Amino acid sequence: RRVLFRSNGSVLYANDFSKHDELSWIGTIDNRRLLIGPDKAGLLGVSDAAGPDDWALIRHEFSLPAGSIVGAYLHASAQSPILSRQHVYRVWCNGSHVGVGPARSAGRPHYQSHDLTGLLRPNAANALAFQCWTQGGKQLQALLDIHYADGTVVTVTTGQNWTARTGGTWLPWAGDLKTPLYFYIAPSEAYDARNEPIGWTDSGYAGKDFSAIVLDAPIVDLVPGASAEIVRVVHQPASLKKTAAGQWLLDTGRELSAGIRLSITVPPGSAGKTIELRLGEELNDDGSVRYALRAQTTYREMWTLRDGEQVIEHWGYRTFRWAQLITDPCLNLSGTLTIQIGRAHV
Repeated sequence: RRVLFRSNGSVLYANDFSKHDELSWIGTIDNRRLLIGPDKAGLLGVSDAAGPDDWALIRHEFSLPAGSIVGAYLHASAQSPILSRQHVYRVWCNGSHVGVGPARSAGRPHYQSHDLTGLLRPNAANALAFQCWTQGGKQLQALLDIHYADGTVVTVTTGQNWTARTGGTWLPWAGDLKTPLYFYIAPSEAYDARNEPIGWTDSGYAGKDFSAIVLDAPIVDLVPGASAEIVRVVHQPASLKKTAAGQWLLDTGRELSAGIRLSITVPPGSAGKTIELRLGEELNDDGSVRYALRAQTTYREMWTLRDGEQVIEHWGYRTFRWAQLITDPCLNLSGTLTIQIGRAHV
């Protein structure tokens, strides 16, 4: 129960854990034992077997006056991107994907700007929708300025009339990507399309699963993001081959930092069938994908399908070239997969 570090005969550090106020940033002290728990060590996990729900779906509908819109610019920030070392939110406008943000910063928090010109509907209902994941801060703040040809400016801001829900059964807890030494923390994305709030990114969503947001103090001292707006670029696979019954191998052609997008129509009676995704930088000797990377990150996820048309896509980035997909032999994945790359828009 005593930790002692020596160097050249000198004591560099000693602790018998008799005081409760020391090392509290690492763990807690109980009966002179140092207990390192997931909340202090940075792991994605709690004692609850169901795991945490750190997803937030946030949306807002608003009506715009008639007229010619000549510019529309969304400025948004969310906290905190530090632990995941990537964005906190993905945002849609009227069902169209707009971008991600904010960039991770070492100093003051950043906001990201997005051009929504051409996506808004004058004299009609409109919607903004954010899919967020973070373990720290858990705040979203946004301002949308809409400029009309006659000089009118309409401003939409986050406030008490926005609504939100958690990931719930659409994005159930499935562990993290097992990145070593807590270099970064990101969720394994186990989408269950049977429980998707279909249409939530567009106006007219009729679901009753969203409720009023919880207001918090504003994010202060914001500065513009240091990077250009990150937009989504569609990359077609170099190849997608069926290697065995129910098994497919996708080659992006080169290593990318990207995500997978699946657009598929599932035949009636197939709800509940799954697709296991195994992503990696290299192949094993037997031709399968090495999804437990040499960097010790694990890219192995399970997506559950519903009947009919559906789109499932990654929220976060993975670094990979190869993707192995294992599913029911009755499902044809040919032509269903694309690669989504985040690229600076300059």
